[in-house]
Amino acid sequence: MEWLWLSAPLFVIFIVARLLEYRYTRYRLTERFIQIRTGAFSATTLLTKRVKVQEIEVTHSWLQRKFGASSLHFHIRSKPLLATELKDVPRETGAQFYHWFKDRTHFVK
Repeated sequence: MEWLWLSAPLFVIFIVARLLEYRYTRYRLTERFIQIRTGAFSATTLLTKRVKVQEIEVTHSWLQRKFGASSLHFHIRSKPLLATELKDVPRETGAQFYHWFKDRTHFVK
């Protein structure tokens, strides 16, 4: 019971961190490249070629469905294998990423 007072400030910190991460997440999709920048207190930037992306998974929870959002999970061929995620993007963006990935064989040079 003596640690119960700590739960409210921790909850607020987690919510603020998630809101900041959402606010500062950026992505750019071109014909040959994808660039993803995520992070609230420290930023991580990923730049990779389209042909290196092995898998894209589009998921959504019941709450994301209510708000028209989805999460994108990327598996990128590298050493070691890299997995990254874009959380809470609009549902249309999820479809755009999926079609970008599906059509990647048309642009391999």
